Amino acid sequence: MALRMADIIKKKRASPLKYQVNYGGYKFRLSEEGMCCLPFADWLRAHKIKFLHIPNEGKRHPLEGLAQKALGLNPSASDYLILSKVPLHPEARGVFIEMKTLKGTATEGQLKFLDSVKEEGNIGTVCYGCDDAIKFMESLGFGR
Repeated sequence: MALRMADIIKKKRASPLKYQVNYGGYKFRLSEEGMCCLPFADWLRAHKIKFLHIPNEGKRHPLEGLAQKALGLNPSASDYLILSKVPLHPEARGVFIEMKTLKGTATEGQLKFLDSVKEEGNIGTVCYGCDDAIKFMESLGFGR
């Protein structure tokens, strides 16, 4: 299901969850980064690319955060893990994408995480917005 600009209901001011979205009949709020991720996820689905979104964003109660870390949540993990075989790099084991807004910057931890996944034979990068992420995926041979 593709997100249309008409589906963005309003921008909230006081919250980091700035955008209220109507998606598939459900209303929810997203951050600016989430607004980059949603159309990218739609693009991945439209091209039948297997992927996971790693839900690191959001505020949690400290005990919930501790429980999530105990279960394996890595706060520096990339936003997306692409599981489909990489058409132009069949030797790659996976693709990790850290999604940022156009003005966003990756943290030192996120950059170290990407370095570590590259050492394991994966492809990893930071993308600035949905268009950048799609161009990156196309450069790997996806979506053709």
